[in-house]
Amino acid sequence: MTATSTASTVRASRREDLVTMALVSWTIIGIFVDAYFHATDAGLESFWTPWHALFYSGFTATAAWIVLLAVRRRVDGQSLIDATPSGYRGALLGIGLFGLGGVGDAIWHTIFGVETSLDALLSPTHLVLFVGATLIASAPLRAAWVDPNDRSNLTWKEFLAPALGLTWTAALVAFMLAYAVLLTDGELPRSAFTPGSGNAEFIAAYGVLSAIVTTVILVAPLLLVLRRWSALPAGAVTLFTVVIVLMVALGFDRDLVGLGPALVAGVVGDLLVRKERPWLVAAVYPLVLWSTYFVMAGRSGGGLGWPPEIWGGIIFFAVLTSLGIQGLLVLGASLPAASGAAADFERHR
Repeated sequence: MTATSTASTVRASRREDLVTMALVSWTIIGIFVDAYFHATDAGLESFWTPWHALFYSGFTATAAWIVLLAVRRRVDGQSLIDATPSGYRGALLGIGLFGLGGVGDAIWHTIFGVETSLDALLSPTHLVLFVGATLIASAPLRAAWVDPNDRSNLTWKEFLAPALGLTWTAALVAFMLAYAVLLTDGELPRSAFTPGSGNAEFIAAYGVLSAIVTTVILVAPLLLVLRRWSALPAGAVTLFTVVIVLMVALGFDRDLVGLGPALVAGVVGDLLVRKERPWLVAAVYPLVLWSTYFVMAGRSGGGLGWPPEIWGGIIFFAVLTSLGIQGLLVLGASLPAASGAAADFERHR
């Protein structure tokens, strides 16, 4: 058997996956810290800040570690890419994209200045950084996903690295869509709603869309993982939900009103996951999340400004969205196996 043909079966150890996630955590926490200072300091006009140094140093350490994993496994006549552990090839691409985005970001800020608001999340160089970071952060999750030896019911010792990969990857998506994460905004549902008022209806419509986006960010990764592992370790759903909401709220100096709902929905999600019924998770998790959110938002500011038709419709729409995602996952699993270019991608990722 040639080195190339065995390349895709090489697996990083669980300890190596944990080291990867420790370094990834350093990087991503640095990204959120940097976001906080961009959000709170309108006078920040330099690329060369301690906060950039924090996450770029984390990236450098992560990149060096992933390259080291490949070097350790490389044999004579084998390329570094072929020696890369299963699931980590995408991380190599991510390293290249993140490095390219970093250089481009320095040039961009020098020419156009430093963004401090919505434009920071839509900056082309920041989007390149985002794609690179997600490819790196999700490596241990991809490695566990394609490992035929992984059982469908894992302990925390076995699932910790994939769980962190799942959580940080979703957190990065929430980071880039922070302007549409309704759980970190307690003020919006308290705004007055007047039928026929363009501004009021626009605000409510923005709230509906933000709730749907937030639901997709939280629900889709959980339901996808439940297609691979029938049950998750106790607390995995709570960790996932709370960390994402907390990081977005703190990183963007937003409202913590969603932290309680995240905790309640996470605990309920953990109980439902143990029943190994994804359809139940898809229906009840968003129902609890948004019901609790509107109760908390109403209590913290003297009541909701939106009528029941708006907040009730959001809850119902979120559940429908979640059930739709589950339905698509089930449909996708029933389709014929990948062939041609798609199968080649699966073998070499």
